[in-house]
Amino acid sequence: MKTFKLLVAVLIALVISSCSEKKQTIKNESPDKKISIVVEGTKPNALDPWTLHFNIKSGDKTGSMTTEFHASELTPENVNFNWLEPDHCELTLTEQDDVKRILLIRLDTEGFKIQEQGNKEAE
Repeated sequence: MKTFKLLVAVLIALVISSCSEKKQTIKNESPDKKISIVVEGTKPNALDPWTLHFNIKSGDKTGSMTTEFHASELTPENVNFNWLEPDHCELTLTEQDDVKRILLIRLDTEGFKIQEQGNKEAE
C-alpha cells in the first residue's frame, strides 16, 4: 500500500510539473550586425515538443518560419548559429535524440529564403 501511495504521489507531481508552459528566446546577429534572427520557443508542458517561431529581419526585409522541436530546453548548444557568409546562416537544431536538423537561412534580392536540409543522425 505504501508503494501505491508513493507511486500516486510521484504521478501527481509529474502531472503538476508538466502543466506549466515554458517560453524561451534566443537571439543572434550576423557578423556585420545587418541581419538578426530571433527564435521564440513555447513549450506547453514537459511532454510536448517546443513550437519554435523564427523571425528574421534585415532593414525592411523580414522572414519567418515555425517548426516543432523536441528538447527539454533551448540552449546555445542545441540551437546553434553558424554564419557561413554575412547573408547566409546555417542554423542547427539538435534534438533530444541527438538528431541534427539543419536550416539554411539566406538573404537575397527577393528577401529571405529558409530551407531545411534534413536530418543527420548522431555520430
